[in-house]
Amino acid sequence: MGKVWVPVELPQAPSQPGGEPELVTVHLLMQLYDDDELTARESAVAKRTSETLQGHPGGAGLAVLLDEVQQVRKEDRDELQGRISDWHGFGSEQDPVPFSAERLAALLRHAFVFTPVRDALFRASREGVRKN
Repeated sequence: MGKVWVPVELPQAPSQPGGEPELVTVHLLMQLYDDDELTARESAVAKRTSETLQGHPGGAGLAVLLDEVQQVRKEDRDELQGRISDWHGFGSEQDPVPFSAERLAALLRHAFVFTPVRDALFRASREGVRKN
């Protein structure tokens, strides 16, 4: 399918002191997963999780499973780095923040950015991109 612009809602600081955090929509140019890639990824994660649980019964398995979850998150971050090649909407209209792989890597280290970006990639890969 190629690359598509995917909207992602991210939290930003409140405009008023003591106010509620607000959401801003940014657009990321992403290489979507195709069906085969999605299936292979889901199968690999399920297999790893199953093997982890079978190899470590009881409470010991939980600690190992948490390590496995962290490893999947790291791999997903690396995957996002390879699938995102541009953005719009960071900074202001007068002073936009240009895309760079280093800036993307720094942002993806924060869960409040990583999680919605990863979710947007999987949602767009499964459902397509909705028009606003």
